Amino acid sequence: MKIALPFILLATLLAGCAGVSRQQSNSGELTSTRSVESKMSQAAEVNKVEPLESDVVFPQIKSVYRAGNLQFIEAYCRKHGIRQLDKDCVRLFCQPMGFVAEAIEIDLIHQQLTVYPGTYSKNVIAQTPLDEEQTVEIRALVTSEEFQEIPTENEKIGRDGISYLVEASTDNVYFWKLHWSPEDKEFIKVVDHIRSLAREKNAEQDAPPAADKPRR
Repeated sequence: MKIALPFILLATLLAGCAGVSRQQSNSGELTSTRSVESKMSQAAEVNKVEPLESDVVFPQIKSVYRAGNLQFIEAYCRKHGIRQLDKDCVRLFCQPMGFVAEAIEIDLIHQQLTVYPGTYSKNVIAQTPLDEEQTVEIRALVTSEEFQEIPTENEKIGRDGISYLVEASTDNVYFWKLHWSPEDKEFIKVVDHIRSLAREKNAEQDAPPAADKPRR
């Protein structure tokens, strides 16, 4: 027993040292892992690109809404240089799934209608003048009590159909409506009126000049 005791004490001492060494090793690995994670997090924060104020097309619309169909419209706007809506303007976007088919803007002050080419269209931006009656009618439609009472979004959702975004800035107040396959009659009325006006103006531009009457 006297001979075995020193060996037992020596074995216990060695085992204890090995345990401390393993704990230090594990602690070092944990510290190293945390350090790497911290550096990665810092790098991600540094490299994160925030949109410039000038790049925000719809600053008044909360980001939660821009996660849906609105993101396609916003991407389209950035590609075509379309910025935040100016005061006393009305704008309409027709967006089938994933692209923009029509984009129409009406300047109520300068009485001008602008039609932007669709995502896959080869047309160019076209601008035509409006008369006083046309601009007054557009303003009356979007500021009417019936249109103002329409919900910002309808509850319908689906994979086909078309989303329509109407935004307006009148009397220093900005408001917008985004409906998929709309059923509200007042909303449809505004959309149809803006699209009809744009087509009417485009037809006027495309019409050949009147021929001069022959002299007798």
